[in-house]
Amino acid sequence: MADRIVRESLTVAMELLTIMTVLSIAALATVPGMTPLEDFAGPNGANSYGALVTDSHGNLYGTTYQGGIVNSTFCSEGCGVVFELEPISGGGWKKHVLYNFCSATNCGDGYAPYGGLVLDSAGNLYGTTDLGGRGGGAVFELTRGSTGWTETVLYYFCSVADCADGDEPQAGLIFDSAGNLYGTTGYGGGTSACSGGCGTVYELSPSSNGWTETVIYTFCVTFVCSDGEHPFAPLVFDATGNLYGTANNGGNSGCGPETGCGVVFKLAPTSGGKWEQSVLYAFKGVGDGGNPYYSAVVLDSAGNLYGTTAYGEDGVVFELVSSSGGWEEKVIYAFGDQSDGGFPFGGVILDSAGSLYGTAVAGGTLNYGVIFEMTPTRDGSWKEKVLHTFTRGRDGADPSSGLMFDSAGNLYGTTVSGGDSSCIDARDNYGCGSVFEVSRAAGSQ
Repeated sequence: MADRIVRESLTVAMELLTIMTVLSIAALATVPGMTPLEDFAGPNGANSYGALVTDSHGNLYGTTYQGGIVNSTFCSEGCGVVFELEPISGGGWKKHVLYNFCSATNCGDGYAPYGGLVLDSAGNLYGTTDLGGRGGGAVFELTRGSTGWTETVLYYFCSVADCADGDEPQAGLIFDSAGNLYGTTGYGGGTSACSGGCGTVYELSPSSNGWTETVIYTFCVTFVCSDGEHPFAPLVFDATGNLYGTANNGGNSGCGPETGCGVVFKLAPTSGGKWEQSVLYAFKGVGDGGNPYYSAVVLDSAGNLYGTTAYGEDGVVFELVSSSGGWEEKVIYAFGDQSDGGFPFGGVILDSAGSLYGTAVAGGTLNYGVIFEMTPTRDGSWKEKVLHTFTRGRDGADPSSGLMFDSAGNLYGTTVSGGDSSCIDARDNYGCGSVFEVSRAAGSQ
């Protein structure tokens, strides 16, 4: 179940990385503005794919896909953890493992959390596991108590025939103003057009009797899945309550084993609690990008959308601009010469000046990935600046998650590999990943 299209595609991208002969030198390299905060070592987690989230005290929270408790039946490399990094007065960080997955019988609490977390106003954490639960993954809540954190499974996926309620949620969650949760599942939905289902968008609503799941959209309800397939990325709300997201496939022909190069979609609430889906843009795979994978879109103040695609050559950063005739896609930047990065998986974030920031899983001087900044210029073009080239040393390698800002504008993120050289994961990657900070004053490398 875990060896799905996305995992396979990410593995392919990683296999494209050049095997370097300068690892010992690279491990010693330092970069102005880059601060490694924590190495994962296996027992405390390994391979973080989800973006970080911070609370009002400056604590960082995240997940790792592997590491932690080992279960020889379900997760021989560890079942994943939820972790916290607490800033220490005077400098430094203290790491806490808040929860080890597969702590329940037969991993009924879920395992392999792929997406990031979201906090409620009381400081409780919410997230998803790709696998476990009753077989199709789960939505969980972590509640802080006097003796630690307690996990509660809010919903088990694949609980109905044909997994019509969804299967394998790989994205994180978002809240609406009423406290409902929204997310996507990459598979399930009960449609037969895709192996294992084409995916869903769902809502979880709290009540005195627990949480109720409602599938608000099932993908591939149109001819040849022109509405999209396999939504792996988180969603985002606009100011009027519309949801926006991406689907990795569908929309057009080509682009790999599934039909289509992916779409950007909108879900608009209608009377009676229904939602209406529309495709804002279908990628073609040549010139405009293809396969947005885990790229959520971000909105600017004018309602324009920004995101990334992993392919279409070596990936692109794109903008969607609304007009009276529909939506127009503009490629802000196309990766292509290795030094600038390649295969961006995690989308971008937007600062108050209109610049975009993201990560690419490959490229850079050593081909272990980069952190990049895209700045708009007066003539309407965009300029890319590489803020950090990963070395596969303490700073990590293969950054696949999105980034987050702190209140001072510093960037934080995670890497899948690199870090602690004593930790070798199942793919023989050097290191189990790291958490990093890039200061606002970071220079190009």
